[in-house]
Amino acid sequence: MTALLDALVPESAELLSPKRRLRNGRELRHDIEALAQDMLRAGIARGDVLAVALPDGPEMLLASSAALSIAAFAPLNPAFCEAEFEFYLSSLGVRALLAEPGSSAAAAAARLGIPLFQRGATLAGTATKHTYTDAVLLLHTSATTGKPKLVPLSAAHLSAMLDNTCRALELSADDRFLSMMPLFHLQGLLSCWAQWRAGGSLVLTAGFDAREFLSWLEEYHPTW
Repeated sequence: MTALLDALVPESAELLSPKRRLRNGRELRHDIEALAQDMLRAGIARGDVLAVALPDGPEMLLASSAALSIAAFAPLNPAFCEAEFEFYLSSLGVRALLAEPGSSAAAAAARLGIPLFQRGATLAGTATKHTYTDAVLLLHTSATTGKPKLVPLSAAHLSAMLDNTCRALELSADDRFLSMMPLFHLQGLLSCWAQWRAGGSLVLTAGFDAREFLSWLEEYHPTW
């Protein structure tokens, strides 16, 4: 867990978000490690699949980073309907779901007998094990040619993709990324993690907002 976080969140990384205070790399590491430890204490282990369906924002990225460090992490679109959540949760063999209580994701999980992860609580039920070899990130294709296809990525795959992103965009600790991309999507997560990996700062929004966009540019001065 520590090695992965060392690579993802160096001390020079920063996280900003509208109406939130800045968090530096040390604080981010502390928050992510604390959440990961809570996941372990709840009964989530390497080999388990932990799905996360939260709205875009700091909580989603921190939860994603924690989940990635201890389990096979599966980000899901929080805008899915219950039937879509049932399909993805059942096909992945999910051990637990991190989602907002009362959401469509939570309702689908309850119908499938999948417990919600809650900090300080132990997961109910027995673990469902699926063999995803050394996968740390589980994604589905967009299903433009049929049913969605599962794409498991290992830590080595993810590391190579992050390095390629940093190299292609020439990212450094002097850069600041304004993220308005969905965090259930690989490109959204990859861009955020690549900026952290290079150091520098990440400004995380809940998505594009035409009324706020120009003020974000004036306040944060992003380089990309």
